Amino acid sequence: DVVPTAGATLVVESMPPCQLVVDGKAAGRTPVRLEGIAAGLHELALADKGLGLERRLTVTVKPGETRTEKVEFKTGTLTFRVKPWANVEIDGKFRGATPLPGGLKVYEGQRRVRLHNPELGKEYIQTVWVRAGDEQVIKANLER
Repeated sequence: DVVPTAGATLVVESMPPCQLVVDGKAAGRTPVRLEGIAAGLHELALADKGLGLERRLTVTVKPGETRTEKVEFKTGTLTFRVKPWANVEIDGKFRGATPLPGGLKVYEGQRRVRLHNPELGKEYIQTVWVRAGDEQVIKANLER
């Protein structure tokens, strides 16, 4: 006789909310509750392209289990030392003009920083890796 395996429930939460893909199939925006999912290994991918966030993980769900998986994208700080001043773009989005007291909180991961001074017609572009809880100082002299 074939013994049916009990379905499981997988709950996925994230901060901030993200699009969830489970085993290659779109599952919606978190939080998501998937009832009746097969027991076993599942590949999860969470992403928010607008925020430049992506994380992949594998979870194992046991028969009959309700498993909750919480994913948090953390932030670091970018501080700017720019002469004379610049508009700041991070991943193509305008975030303000220097000086920016206290810097900018940005999500962890690889970020493209563009400093642009339209009056001088100069720019500085740098790719940085932001680590949770860390502060990075970006220096640029646009007067030269």
